[in-house]
Amino acid sequence: MIVGAMSAGLAMVACSIAVPDIEGRVRAMIGNRGAYNISTMEGVTAVVAGDSVSGVVRADGSFGLWGRDRSGQLRFKKVLGKPVKKIALSGDRVAILNGDGTVEGWGWGYYYPATPPAGLTGVVDIEVYDLATLALREDGTLVGWGSSQGGVPTPPPDLGPVRQVAMASYHVVALKTDGSVRCWGSNSNGECDVPSDLGSVVAVETGNAASFALMADGTVRHWGLPADAPPAGLTDVQKLSTLERHVLALRTDGTVVAFGGYNTEGELNVPEGLRDVVDVAAGVAHSVALRSDGSIVYWGSWSNWKMPASVGLLVQVDAGMTGVMCGRRADGSVVAWGHSYFGEADVPEDLPPAIHVETGFRATMALLEDGTIRCWGDPNGNCAIPPGLDDVVAFSASYHTAAVRSDGSVVCWGRNTDGQCNVPAGVDSVVAVSAGEVHTLAVSSMASGGRVTAWGKNDYGQCSVPGDLEGVVSVSAGRKHSVALKADGKVRCWGTNVGGSFNAALHPEPIKQIGVLDYATVLLEADGDIVFYPPLTIAADIGKVSMLSTTPLASDFSVAVILACPADFDRDGIVSGADLAVMLAQWGQVSYALASDINADGIVDQADLGLLLAAWGVCSN
Repeated sequence: MIVGAMSAGLAMVACSIAVPDIEGRVRAMIGNRGAYNISTMEGVTAVVAGDSVSGVVRADGSFGLWGRDRSGQLRFKKVLGKPVKKIALSGDRVAILNGDGTVEGWGWGYYYPATPPAGLTGVVDIEVYDLATLALREDGTLVGWGSSQGGVPTPPPDLGPVRQVAMASYHVVALKTDGSVRCWGSNSNGECDVPSDLGSVVAVETGNAASFALMADGTVRHWGLPADAPPAGLTDVQKLSTLERHVLALRTDGTVVAFGGYNTEGELNVPEGLRDVVDVAAGVAHSVALRSDGSIVYWGSWSNWKMPASVGLLVQVDAGMTGVMCGRRADGSVVAWGHSYFGEADVPEDLPPAIHVETGFRATMALLEDGTIRCWGDPNGNCAIPPGLDDVVAFSASYHTAAVRSDGSVVCWGRNTDGQCNVPAGVDSVVAVSAGEVHTLAVSSMASGGRVTAWGKNDYGQCSVPGDLEGVVSVSAGRKHSVALKADGKVRCWGTNVGGSFNAALHPEPIKQIGVLDYATVLLEADGDIVFYPPLTIAADIGKVSMLSTTPLASDFSVAVILACPADFDRDGIVSGADLAVMLAQWGQVSYALASDINADGIVDQADLGLLLAAWGVCSN
């Protein structure tokens, strides 16, 4: 049970959300910063990297993706329950090869569709770039869709059967079944001038301005831009990975060699002592390596990325700020992940059990059972907690922090550019607060009328609380508008009404939780559905939700959700025989990555069956 916990851009009705044992799988998080299916990194067999998104494929066919949802890479319609064979990423799109030979794709596709042609089956490999996708079928033919710039992805009519293919922005290299190599598309840097003396080729790769061949003897051949050539004497290579201008070579001894013409973010700076690597993936400006112990190492533009080995089941999740998200487990332990530029994802090892967590600007904060707040990250700003602050029962953080004490008083600290930390005289009996971008909202107890007080910047009327507003149980302060949830499940909005965000007040269904996303209003219905005003596109497989968290900033918006019904593996809203069949197929398997390991103890057994049977029927909160 979450009591009195009001997160930034997120308001939660105190004491209203029960947390059954089967809740807590964070299946979908979308927005500028997000992740999908990250409950565990156990059983990872492959890593993938694009521009702003990275991910993994697990031995059981499940997958995880995380990063910045710049072009919709984390807003997808993947069919859960279908085992995945491969994920291909680029700067703007994603393609997934399922184990049954079908393909799914999404991402930026306004002019160049990312979704595959209807009826495409029998696929054994996939490749993507920003505007195009190629699928290799089991008969050796290629099927392409998207942009045809430079002849990509249209293969030559006389190509013949292909064994493996690699694609860049304007050219494609194919390894044919007869062992020869064929290239088509742009040749502005000689990237399609295939050497006539290649010899025995094992695999091909492509960068933006060069092409590569992995030879049977473990050496690498290159043609195209000279700056992208491999170092002299490179041998014993078993895999190549490149996306644009840097290349990762995984050697048979488990070491990695990086080369190429770009090192703008340190993507060529392989961490000293990196060994025991079993897979690598080169993104646009970052590099990822999977070690034999299951750990994942990043460098380049993602050098500060932190991903715990196990996120586990969460009872609370926070959509975060400035690159980091966090969550809290039932035992009060805290986990955080993301770009930890200031150490925001470095959870202190001695942190006592927490009752609420949030990430503010450059900081992660935890409310402890003794009523104090612990903060880590940038020591200034949110982490500059007033000395002696105790008896805290709730807090909300953004660029500043507002905390409620047990006596109903409010304490604010952090950025105070517009008076958002200047608590007005006479504010008392407060039970909930919300820290917006430049203003603060506070709600008094129902005994005091459930009234709202606002202070800070009021350039759009976000602090002009309606005079007749009362009976409020929670609030959410955004950028330029404010939202209040009343005890009767109705919503009120004030401030700016860009795009019709105020239409949330007309929503016919009762609401149990509210949030703000940039200029949009986010509602969580009592039955577990999420609604946006104005409408926004999110992942289609979320299903019923027990809690949500939003980040309201225009440059940093995100939505995080916890599923209400993790026993509903196929996300059809009902726990039924279809879900039982999935569990029986995974029965006795040992892996934290299995969907039917409901209690996340690493094995599918009677305990999971009991939870599934307890949830049998229509999902509810």
